[in-house]
Amino acid sequence: GEVTCGRTVGVALRPASGATSYSSGETVTIGHSGEFWVVGEDTGIVAGGSVFVRFADAGTYGLGSARSDADTSDAVALPNAVFTSDCASAGDLVKVWINGPFI
Repeated sequence: GEVTCGRTVGVALRPASGATSYSSGETVTIGHSGEFWVVGEDTGIVAGGSVFVRFADAGTYGLGSARSDADTSDAVALPNAVFTSDCASAGDLVKVWINGPFI
């Protein structure tokens, strides 16, 4: 939900253990500048396009997945971010360039 109120600090990176989520109380590592791989939700993603992040209604690819449009009230634009690769199929990894910090 932080992405919806202008306080976005970056992208939560996958834990070093390789787990796909963090445990309660575990420190979350945030990437705020550079190029990151994220899960693409749709095939409309093209390099140079705006990045929209799912923050509600987990959908098929989960919260935090990226898409090429706002998808009504379930995904919003990630400020200072742009796709740097195309997404051939929904669920593929796609590159995103983020130029933070955002606060």
